[in-house]
Amino acid sequence: MIKNKTNILLDSTTIDSLYASIHQNIGGERVGNRIIGNTILGNVNLESFNHIQDFNISINHMTLNKTAHIYNNADNSEGNVYMLVVKGDGTVLANTGERKLKEVKKNELIVYSNINKVILEFPMNQSLSLVGLRLNREQLISLLNHSEDAYQEMITYLNENVLIDQITSETLHIIEEIIKIQNSTVIGRSSIIIGKGLELAGRFLTQVYHKIHNQRSNINHISQEEMELYHEIKDYLLQDYENIPTISSVAKEFGIGETKLKERFKSIFGKPIFKFITTHRMLDAHRLIEMTDTPISRVAKEIGYPHLSKFSMVFKKHYGYTPSELRKNTVINAY
Repeated sequence: MIKNKTNILLDSTTIDSLYASIHQNIGGERVGNRIIGNTILGNVNLESFNHIQDFNISINHMTLNKTAHIYNNADNSEGNVYMLVVKGDGTVLANTGERKLKEVKKNELIVYSNINKVILEFPMNQSLSLVGLRLNREQLISLLNHSEDAYQEMITYLNENVLIDQITSETLHIIEEIIKIQNSTVIGRSSIIIGKGLELAGRFLTQVYHKIHNQRSNINHISQEEMELYHEIKDYLLQDYENIPTISSVAKEFGIGETKLKERFKSIFGKPIFKFITTHRMLDAHRLIEMTDTPISRVAKEIGYPHLSKFSMVFKKHYGYTPSELRKNTVINAY
Protein backbone atom coordinates (compact mmCIF):
# COMPACT_ATOMS: atom_id res chain seq x y z
CA MET A 1 0.00 0.00 0.00
CA ILE A 2 1.25 3.48 -0.87
CA LYS A 3 0.81 6.08 1.87
CA ASN A 4 1.84 9.17 -0.05
CA LYS A 5 -1.10 9.57 -2.40
CA THR A 6 -3.86 11.94 -3.40
CA ASN A 7 -7.35 11.25 -4.70
CA ILE A 8 -8.79 13.43 -7.43
CA LEU A 9 -12.52 13.37 -8.12
CA LEU A 10 -13.14 14.87 -11.54
CA ASP A 11 -16.23 16.70 -12.75
CA SER A 12 -16.32 16.08 -16.51
CA THR A 13 -19.70 17.66 -17.16
CA THR A 14 -17.88 20.22 -19.31
CA ILE A 15 -14.21 20.86 -20.10
CA ASP A 16 -14.35 24.02 -17.99
CA SER A 17 -15.72 22.11 -14.98
CA LEU A 18 -13.11 19.41 -15.56
CA TYR A 19 -10.21 21.83 -15.36
CA ALA A 20 -11.82 23.69 -12.47
CA SER A 21 -12.02 20.42 -10.51
CA ILE A 22 -8.40 19.51 -11.35
CA HIS A 23 -7.22 22.97 -10.31
CA GLN A 24 -9.24 22.80 -7.09
CA ASN A 25 -7.67 19.44 -6.23
CA ILE A 26 -4.02 19.96 -7.08
CA GLY A 27 -3.38 23.70 -7.31
CA GLY A 28 -0.92 25.16 -9.80
CA GLU A 29 -1.58 28.06 -12.17
CA ARG A 30 -4.67 27.82 -14.36
CA VAL A 31 -4.74 29.67 -17.66
CA GLY A 32 -7.91 28.75 -19.55
CA ASN A 33 -7.82 25.01 -20.24
CA ARG A 34 -4.23 24.74 -19.08
CA ILE A 35 -2.74 24.03 -15.64
CA ILE A 36 0.99 24.52 -15.20
CA GLY A 37 3.66 24.76 -12.51
CA ASN A 38 4.15 23.23 -9.10
CA THR A 39 1.18 21.43 -7.57
CA ILE A 40 0.62 19.05 -4.67
CA LEU A 41 1.38 16.21 -7.11
CA GLY A 42 4.59 17.74 -8.45
CA ASN A 43 5.35 19.76 -11.55
CA VAL A 44 2.66 19.57 -14.25
CA ASN A 45 1.80 20.90 -17.68
CA LEU A 46 -1.78 19.91 -18.51
CA GLU A 47 -3.54 21.29 -21.56
CA SER A 48 -6.89 20.53 -23.21
CA PHE A 49 -8.18 21.33 -26.71
CA ASN A 50 -11.94 21.20 -27.33
CA HIS A 51 -12.74 23.55 -30.20
CA ILE A 52 -15.23 21.21 -31.87
CA GLN A 53 -18.33 19.61 -30.42
CA ASP A 54 -18.21 16.09 -28.95
CA PHE A 55 -14.41 15.81 -29.04
CA ASN A 56 -11.58 16.67 -26.67
CA ILE A 57 -7.84 16.00 -26.72
CA SER A 58 -5.56 16.64 -23.73
CA ILE A 59 -1.77 16.63 -23.62
CA ASN A 60 -0.34 16.12 -20.15
CA HIS A 61 3.20 16.11 -18.80
CA MET A 62 3.76 15.36 -15.11
CA THR A 63 6.66 14.76 -12.75
CA LEU A 64 4.96 13.18 -9.75
CA ASN A 65 6.06 13.24 -6.12
CA LYS A 66 2.79 11.66 -5.00
CA THR A 67 0.65 8.83 -6.30
CA ALA A 68 -2.56 10.17 -7.84
CA HIS A 69 -5.81 8.21 -7.98
CA ILE A 70 -8.24 9.72 -10.47
CA TYR A 71 -11.93 8.90 -10.56
CA ASN A 72 -14.57 10.45 -12.79
CA ASN A 73 -17.83 10.90 -10.89
CA ALA A 74 -19.87 13.25 -13.08
CA ASP A 75 -19.83 12.04 -16.68
CA ASN A 76 -23.17 10.23 -16.97
CA SER A 77 -23.69 10.93 -20.66
CA GLU A 78 -24.69 8.14 -22.99
CA GLY A 79 -21.81 6.30 -24.62
CA ASN A 80 -18.76 8.50 -24.09
CA VAL A 81 -15.40 6.82 -24.65
CA TYR A 82 -12.06 7.68 -23.05
CA MET A 83 -8.69 6.82 -24.57
CA LEU A 84 -5.35 7.38 -22.83
CA VAL A 85 -1.89 6.78 -24.28
CA VAL A 86 1.27 6.51 -22.19
CA LYS A 87 3.93 8.23 -24.29
CA GLY A 88 7.51 7.40 -23.33
CA ASP A 89 8.63 5.82 -20.09
CA GLY A 90 6.22 5.49 -17.20
CA THR A 91 3.26 3.38 -16.13
CA VAL A 92 -0.41 4.03 -15.39
CA LEU A 93 -2.44 1.49 -13.41
CA ALA A 94 -6.16 0.87 -13.94
CA ASN A 95 -8.38 -0.43 -11.15
CA THR A 96 -11.24 -2.19 -12.92
CA GLY A 97 -12.49 -4.18 -9.94
CA GLU A 98 -10.11 -7.09 -10.39
CA ARG A 99 -7.65 -7.98 -7.64
CA LYS A 100 -4.68 -7.27 -9.90
CA LEU A 101 -4.42 -3.77 -11.34
CA LYS A 102 -4.01 -3.55 -15.09
CA GLU A 103 -0.78 -1.91 -16.26
CA VAL A 104 -0.63 0.56 -19.15
CA LYS A 105 3.01 0.93 -20.14
CA LYS A 106 5.15 2.82 -22.63
CA ASN A 107 3.38 3.33 -25.98
CA GLU A 108 0.24 1.52 -24.84
CA LEU A 109 -3.38 2.63 -25.10
CA ILE A 110 -6.22 2.09 -22.62
CA VAL A 111 -9.82 2.50 -23.79
CA TYR A 112 -12.99 2.43 -21.67
CA SER A 113 -16.44 4.00 -21.56
CA ASN A 114 -17.70 6.51 -19.01
CA ILE A 115 -20.19 3.88 -17.80
CA ASN A 116 -17.35 1.56 -16.82
CA LYS A 117 -16.18 2.41 -13.29
CA VAL A 118 -12.43 2.74 -13.77
CA ILE A 119 -10.03 4.35 -11.27
CA LEU A 120 -6.71 5.38 -12.79
CA GLU A 121 -3.60 5.36 -10.63
CA PHE A 122 -0.53 7.40 -11.54
CA PRO A 123 2.33 6.08 -9.33
CA MET A 124 4.70 8.53 -7.69
CA ASN A 125 8.39 9.14 -8.52
CA GLN A 126 8.00 9.06 -12.27
CA SER A 127 7.67 11.44 -15.19
CA LEU A 128 4.66 10.84 -17.40
CA SER A 129 3.63 12.12 -20.81
CA LEU A 130 0.02 11.25 -21.58
CA VAL A 131 -2.29 11.99 -24.48
CA GLY A 132 -5.98 11.65 -23.69
CA LEU A 133 -9.00 11.63 -25.98
CA ARG A 134 -12.67 11.92 -25.06
CA LEU A 135 -15.30 11.27 -27.72
CA ASN A 136 -19.03 11.67 -27.30
CA ARG A 137 -21.60 9.44 -28.97
CA GLU A 138 -22.12 11.53 -32.11
CA GLN A 139 -18.41 11.93 -32.79
CA LEU A 140 -17.87 8.20 -32.29
CA ILE A 141 -20.58 7.30 -34.80
CA SER A 142 -19.16 9.80 -37.28
CA LEU A 143 -15.64 8.39 -37.00
CA LEU A 144 -17.04 4.87 -37.41
CA ASN A 145 -18.37 5.82 -40.86
CA HIS A 146 -21.81 6.58 -39.40
CA SER A 147 -22.32 2.91 -38.49
CA GLU A 148 -24.74 2.64 -35.57
CA ASP A 149 -24.14 -1.13 -35.43
CA ALA A 150 -20.36 -0.69 -35.11
CA TYR A 151 -20.89 1.91 -32.40
CA GLN A 152 -23.27 -0.33 -30.42
CA GLU A 153 -20.93 -3.30 -30.66
CA MET A 154 -18.01 -1.26 -29.39
CA ILE A 155 -19.82 0.60 -26.62
CA THR A 156 -21.49 -2.58 -25.34
CA TYR A 157 -18.07 -4.16 -24.91
CA LEU A 158 -16.46 -1.07 -23.35
CA ASN A 159 -19.28 -0.61 -20.83
CA GLU A 160 -18.09 -3.83 -19.14
CA ASN A 161 -14.43 -4.13 -20.18
CA VAL A 162 -11.33 -2.04 -20.63
CA LEU A 163 -9.12 -2.60 -23.63
CA ILE A 164 -5.32 -2.19 -23.45
CA ASP A 165 -3.29 -2.47 -26.63
CA GLN A 166 0.06 -1.48 -28.10
CA ILE A 167 -0.11 1.57 -30.36
CA THR A 168 1.17 1.30 -33.92
CA SER A 169 4.15 3.12 -35.42
CA GLU A 170 1.72 5.27 -37.43
CA THR A 171 -0.19 6.44 -34.36
CA LEU A 172 3.07 7.00 -32.45
CA HIS A 173 4.20 9.32 -35.25
CA ILE A 174 0.94 11.32 -35.00
CA ILE A 175 1.34 11.61 -31.21
CA GLU A 176 4.90 12.87 -31.61
CA GLU A 177 3.66 15.49 -34.09
CA ILE A 178 0.92 16.59 -31.67
CA ILE A 179 3.39 17.03 -28.80
CA LYS A 180 5.81 18.90 -31.07
CA ILE A 181 3.02 21.30 -32.12
CA GLN A 182 1.92 21.78 -28.50
CA ASN A 183 5.44 22.95 -27.64
CA SER A 184 5.50 25.42 -30.54
CA THR A 185 4.06 28.88 -31.12
CA VAL A 186 2.89 28.15 -34.67
CA ILE A 187 -0.16 30.10 -35.87
CA GLY A 188 -3.26 27.90 -35.74
CA ARG A 189 -1.68 25.67 -33.09
CA SER A 190 -4.99 24.64 -31.50
CA SER A 191 -6.69 23.89 -34.83
CA ILE A 192 -3.76 21.79 -36.01
CA ILE A 193 -3.79 19.79 -32.77
CA ILE A 194 -7.55 19.20 -33.07
CA GLY A 195 -7.10 17.99 -36.65
CA LYS A 196 -4.26 15.67 -35.69
CA GLY A 197 -6.30 14.53 -32.68
CA LEU A 198 -9.24 13.52 -34.88
CA GLU A 199 -6.87 11.60 -37.15
CA LEU A 200 -5.44 9.87 -34.09
CA ALA A 201 -8.95 9.09 -32.77
CA GLY A 202 -9.97 7.62 -36.13
CA ARG A 203 -6.94 5.32 -36.22
CA PHE A 204 -7.46 4.26 -32.61
CA LEU A 205 -11.15 3.54 -33.20
CA THR A 206 -10.33 1.37 -36.20
CA GLN A 207 -7.79 -0.56 -34.14
CA VAL A 208 -10.13 -0.87 -31.15
CA TYR A 209 -13.19 -1.83 -33.18
CA HIS A 210 -11.40 -4.62 -35.06
CA LYS A 211 -9.97 -6.02 -31.84
CA ILE A 212 -13.37 -5.97 -30.10
CA HIS A 213 -15.14 -7.35 -33.16
CA ASN A 214 -12.69 -10.25 -33.40
CA GLN A 215 -13.11 -11.02 -29.71
CA ARG A 216 -16.88 -10.87 -29.83
CA SER A 217 -17.07 -12.98 -32.98
CA ASN A 218 -15.90 -15.85 -30.79
CA ILE A 219 -19.05 -15.65 -28.63
CA ASN A 220 -20.84 -18.54 -30.31
CA HIS A 221 -22.81 -16.33 -32.71
CA ILE A 222 -25.22 -15.00 -30.10
CA SER A 223 -28.07 -13.08 -31.72
CA GLN A 224 -28.68 -9.39 -31.04
CA GLU A 225 -31.97 -10.27 -29.36
CA GLU A 226 -30.26 -12.73 -27.02
CA MET A 227 -27.45 -10.24 -26.34
CA GLU A 228 -30.02 -7.65 -25.27
CA LEU A 229 -31.68 -10.24 -23.03
CA TYR A 230 -28.41 -10.98 -21.21
CA HIS A 231 -27.77 -7.29 -20.67
CA GLU A 232 -31.22 -7.12 -19.07
CA ILE A 233 -30.17 -10.03 -16.87
CA LYS A 234 -26.93 -8.24 -15.96
CA ASP A 235 -28.86 -5.13 -14.90
CA TYR A 236 -31.32 -7.30 -12.96
CA LEU A 237 -28.44 -8.92 -11.05
CA LEU A 238 -26.85 -5.59 -10.10
CA GLN A 239 -29.99 -3.58 -9.29
CA ASP A 240 -30.05 -4.39 -5.55
CA TYR A 241 -26.91 -5.58 -3.78
CA GLU A 242 -28.88 -6.33 -0.62
CA ASN A 243 -31.16 -8.79 -2.42
CA ILE A 244 -29.05 -10.59 -5.01
CA PRO A 245 -31.18 -13.25 -6.72
CA THR A 246 -30.17 -16.89 -6.98
CA ILE A 247 -29.29 -18.44 -10.32
CA SER A 248 -32.45 -20.55 -10.18
CA SER A 249 -34.64 -17.50 -9.57
CA VAL A 250 -32.97 -15.60 -12.44
CA ALA A 251 -33.45 -18.57 -14.75
CA LYS A 252 -37.12 -18.73 -13.79
CA GLU A 253 -37.62 -14.96 -14.13
CA PHE A 254 -36.21 -14.90 -17.67
CA GLY A 255 -37.36 -18.34 -18.81
CA ILE A 256 -33.87 -19.77 -19.39
CA GLY A 257 -32.36 -23.07 -18.29
CA GLU A 258 -29.79 -22.70 -15.50
CA THR A 259 -26.97 -24.36 -17.43
CA LYS A 260 -27.52 -22.20 -20.51
CA LEU A 261 -27.82 -19.10 -18.33
CA LYS A 262 -24.44 -19.72 -16.68
CA GLU A 263 -22.65 -20.64 -19.89
CA ARG A 264 -24.03 -17.76 -21.97
CA PHE A 265 -23.44 -15.19 -19.22
CA LYS A 266 -19.80 -16.17 -18.83
CA SER A 267 -19.34 -16.19 -22.61
CA ILE A 268 -20.70 -12.65 -22.96
CA PHE A 269 -19.31 -10.97 -19.84
CA GLY A 270 -16.13 -13.00 -19.34
CA LYS A 271 -16.87 -14.10 -15.77
CA PRO A 272 -19.21 -16.52 -13.97
CA ILE A 273 -22.31 -14.80 -12.63
CA PHE A 274 -21.35 -14.47 -8.99
CA LYS A 275 -17.74 -13.53 -9.69
CA PHE A 276 -19.10 -10.82 -11.98
CA ILE A 277 -21.37 -9.51 -9.19
CA THR A 278 -18.57 -9.65 -6.62
CA THR A 279 -16.27 -7.69 -8.92
CA HIS A 280 -18.85 -4.91 -9.22
CA ARG A 281 -19.51 -4.89 -5.48
CA MET A 282 -15.82 -4.71 -4.61
CA LEU A 283 -15.11 -1.91 -7.09
CA ASP A 284 -18.02 0.12 -5.71
CA ALA A 285 -16.75 -0.51 -2.18
CA HIS A 286 -13.17 0.42 -3.13
CA ARG A 287 -14.36 3.69 -4.69
CA LEU A 288 -16.50 4.62 -1.66
CA ILE A 289 -13.73 3.86 0.83
CA GLU A 290 -11.03 5.58 -1.17
CA MET A 291 -12.92 8.57 -2.57
CA THR A 292 -15.36 9.41 0.26
CA ASP A 293 -15.41 9.47 4.07
CA THR A 294 -18.40 7.11 4.30
CA PRO A 295 -17.90 4.81 7.33
CA ILE A 296 -16.68 1.36 6.31
CA SER A 297 -19.58 -0.31 8.14
CA ARG A 298 -22.02 1.72 6.03
CA VAL A 299 -20.12 0.92 2.84
CA ALA A 300 -20.44 -2.76 3.69
CA LYS A 301 -24.21 -2.45 4.07
CA GLU A 302 -24.58 -0.41 0.88
CA ILE A 303 -23.01 -3.16 -1.18
CA GLY A 304 -24.99 -5.92 0.53
CA TYR A 305 -22.83 -7.14 3.43
CA PRO A 306 -24.71 -6.74 6.76
CA HIS A 307 -21.71 -8.09 8.69
CA LEU A 308 -18.53 -6.02 8.57
CA SER A 309 -16.29 -9.02 9.26
CA LYS A 310 -17.62 -10.89 6.22
CA PHE A 311 -17.21 -7.80 4.02
CA SER A 312 -13.63 -7.27 5.24
CA MET A 313 -12.76 -10.90 4.54
CA VAL A 314 -14.14 -10.81 0.98
CA PHE A 315 -12.53 -7.41 0.30
CA LYS A 316 -9.11 -8.62 1.46
CA LYS A 317 -9.41 -11.80 -0.59
CA HIS A 318 -10.25 -9.70 -3.64
CA TYR A 319 -7.64 -6.92 -3.29
CA GLY A 320 -4.99 -8.32 -0.95
CA TYR A 321 -5.55 -5.66 1.74
CA THR A 322 -8.36 -4.80 4.14
CA PRO A 323 -10.85 -1.91 3.87
CA SER A 324 -9.27 -0.33 6.97
CA GLU A 325 -5.80 -0.48 5.42
CA LEU A 326 -7.14 1.25 2.31
CA ARG A 327 -8.90 3.95 4.36
CA LYS A 328 -5.91 4.68 6.63
CA ASN A 329 -3.62 5.21 3.66
CA THR A 330 -6.00 7.47 1.75
CA VAL A 331 -5.80 11.26 1.74
CA ILE A 332 -9.27 12.61 1.06
CA ASN A 333 -9.07 16.03 -0.57
CA ALA A 334 -11.58 15.72 -3.38
CA TYR A 335 -14.56 17.16 -1.51
